[in-house]
Amino acid sequence: MKKKYDTIITGAGPAGLFSAIHASSTGKKVIILEKNSNAGKKLLLSGSGQCNFTHTGNIAEFLKHYSDASNFIKPALSAFSNNDLVDFFELHGVKTSAREDGKIFPASMKAQDILTLLLKLCRDNSVEIKYNTQVHNVSHNGTDFTVSAGSETFLTMNFVIATGGNSYPATGSSGDGFRLASSLGHSITEITPALTPLYIKDYKLGNLSGISLKRSRIIITRCNKKITSGKGDILFTPKGLSGPGILDLSRHVRSGDRITISLTDRSIQEVESLLPDALKNEGKKSIRNIL
Repeated sequence: MKKKYDTIITGAGPAGLFSAIHASSTGKKVIILEKNSNAGKKLLLSGSGQCNFTHTGNIAEFLKHYSDASNFIKPALSAFSNNDLVDFFELHGVKTSAREDGKIFPASMKAQDILTLLLKLCRDNSVEIKYNTQVHNVSHNGTDFTVSAGSETFLTMNFVIATGGNSYPATGSSGDGFRLASSLGHSITEITPALTPLYIKDYKLGNLSGISLKRSRIIITRCNKKITSGKGDILFTPKGLSGPGILDLSRHVRSGDRITISLTDRSIQEVESLLPDALKNEGKKSIRNIL
């Protein structure tokens, strides 16, 4: 026998829990199907466990950080802004705090407080959460969705995919949502890593690991054609490059691309004029340390 719900959500991360809270706010029957044994595994890791859940600024400023995806994300951010999210948590008793760099955290600096609130609101609205239940298949007959999950079959008029991307399989984000969306007829764009360090082939700067550069210029080229560029902090790692500047541009990078970085914000002419004086005045230091 198929169990029927007004809304079925797959994924008990922050998006799934938040969707369930709003879908059930008028007394609708809602269930979340979660393949893990508990909710919010990746949420608890966010911001090193401190959960920087949004950022200060207006929506126009937000959209600048989404590059060519800004038009896609604009309706969602306009419908429910960063300020709306802060107000939501404050209204329900979770105090928030904004750092000087604009990142907004729960005042306790504990991701668990965010998860605890979301789960409480789900309970208050009688949302059912079924753990250890992975969605295997979903189909649509023009009216209802039939969802096969675990050893059961469910029926609903509204099916929400909130499984996350393919970014962190150990937390449950293993790409299930792409498979389910594709089975329902959606087209899937190319999936590529983002917000990730870069591993460099034949890397010879491992001895610089731990050294960082401030506001370095970064250029990405492919087949001798400039793909994009930016400026930001860079961190040398044992295998390549990381830091905010690299993470921000990583979504544009493909295997085989060339990454050009500037080791200084000074021009070549400035370096050529400053280096002789530095060598003369600090003769006891190695050239490496002077540089």
